[in-house]
Amino acid sequence: MKGRPSKSEAEHKATGTFRPDRHGSRLKASESEILKPPAHFNKVQIAKWNEVVSHLRQFDILSDQDADSIATYVESVLIQRDAFLLMQREGFLDGEKTHPAFRVYRDMEAVIKPLREQF
Repeated sequence: MKGRPSKSEAEHKATGTFRPDRHGSRLKASESEILKPPAHFNKVQIAKWNEVVSHLRQFDILSDQDADSIATYVESVLIQRDAFLLMQREGFLDGEKTHPAFRVYRDMEAVIKPLREQF
């Protein structure tokens, strides 16, 4: 079903529209849940993972089901950043054409955008 995405409990509370009878039964991440990064992540990826998980926990919208989406987001953001840094070092143009890393940058944006909207 398409339509406007649901507001989180935190968003309802912030705007003064929270109603326990409507919003109180939503699933929430418990404080005891610790979402661990994938085993194959390196130190940079783990740092980004912890940053994202911390933000989602602050907004009270973190759940175990988000682990795969968070991993994809982290990987994509870091790949995009590396592509941008490569273009900065080597120049944004490769002769008269755009740098090949620009395609990687653009492809990662296509992955990242819906994940940002999801969270």
